[in-house]
Amino acid sequence: ASVPPRVIDIFVLGLYGAAMDYFGEKGIFAPGHSSIPEALFWHRRRSSEAAHDPDDPMVRIEGTIRKNCAHCEADLPEGKKSCCVECKAAYYCGRDCQVAHWQAGHKKDCVRKLKKRLRAEGKLEEDK
Repeated sequence: ASVPPRVIDIFVLGLYGAAMDYFGEKGIFAPGHSSIPEALFWHRRRSSEAAHDPDDPMVRIEGTIRKNCAHCEADLPEGKKSCCVECKAAYYCGRDCQVAHWQAGHKKDCVRKLKKRLRAEGKLEEDK
């Protein structure tokens, strides 16, 4: 049975809200302590019109993470951007920043292990 979109909304906003309460606005993006990759993963999996609502907090977060390098926080130019291929929740100005961010803790935040578990349980198809 599938989970109703409203339940996913509550879960996603709960992950985000708990992180905001604990770490503060800047801290929710701290490598090794960020709930953003998992929250965005579940938000993207939901098939609903609300997933594209510009007033939805997760849609605003999605737009925000695409503007700055997750490691050095430099402004990213429009167009092609480098991102984590597993979670697509961290964008980078280059390979050096991507490697440094992974080592700083993104490997703990990335949904790579969650996706692997869901695939093993037959609840997620292989990425194409």
